Amino acid sequence: MSTAAQSATGHPLDTESVLDQLRTGVALLDEAGMLSYANPAFCEMFAVSSSPSRGLALRSLGSAAAIFVALAERVRQGATSLRLRGQRLENPAGRSLQADIAIGPWQRGLLLIEVHELSSETAAAATSTRLSESLRGLAHEVKNPLAGVRGAAQLLKRRLADPELARLADLIMVEADRLAGLSDRLLQPGGKPHLSVLNLHEVAERAAEHGLAVLATGSHPTATERPRFVPSDRVALLKKRLGQRILSQTVCGLHVHVSVPDPDTCLRAFEGVVPHLPRLLAQSANSPYRESKQTA
Repeated sequence: MSTAAQSATGHPLDTESVLDQLRTGVALLDEAGMLSYANPAFCEMFAVSSSPSRGLALRSLGSAAAIFVALAERVRQGATSLRLRGQRLENPAGRSLQADIAIGPWQRGLLLIEVHELSSETAAAATSTRLSESLRGLAHEVKNPLAGVRGAAQLLKRRLADPELARLADLIMVEADRLAGLSDRLLQPGGKPHLSVLNLHEVAERAAEHGLAVLATGSHPTATERPRFVPSDRVALLKKRLGQRILSQTVCGLHVHVSVPDPDTCLRAFEGVVPHLPRLLAQSANSPYRESKQTA
């Protein structure tokens, strides 16, 4: 290709010389699926030599070829131009890159391919944006039926004579409101969280109605003082070995050591604990706050 244009001052401009200076990868694709031109930035992105880039088959560009072919077909079928943002590509040398891709018509039946490689920060932001859009879509789909579920539970409660079933209907409404609030925060990010006072005595009473009890586990949510230790030789040895690390164990729990007479008894004791391990693990993971800060 050797296309000339007139500058504002009337001097001729060589299009190729202008495109060669761009940091954006630019290539021209003919109707046969061959590259009639590729600038140095494009050749570097896809690990091809700049000298034989004319007449280079599109399939030689690695996994990106399939994306370019699909976009090119849609443009030739009538689309004016197409763009893909934050697309992950891999060149024939195995290098992975994330880029914005645009394809549109050029002169004499050629298509112009533009590949703008994204920096790591920009790529991360693009990924975050797509994730946010997905979450908002999910929140929208979840919120739509919640009003119907809550309304049905409210009508059902009016027709229920059994107090226990009425309490279950109340529970459905409370959870529907909670999910609706969560959906609102996803649909309108950046707002202040809705905070409310929780009566732990009421929670304990509701748990007791079902034969359950509230148990404090995990790290203490507000404690900042150093823990107290039992004055024993073993604890003194642990403090000597662990140093400062032992002072960070501000947990709500009871650590019990059990002595067994022989290995067989030890094995039976372990087998008795195994069915309770999931419950114990769930309790140990219940640490949303520590020293008055969210643990995330």
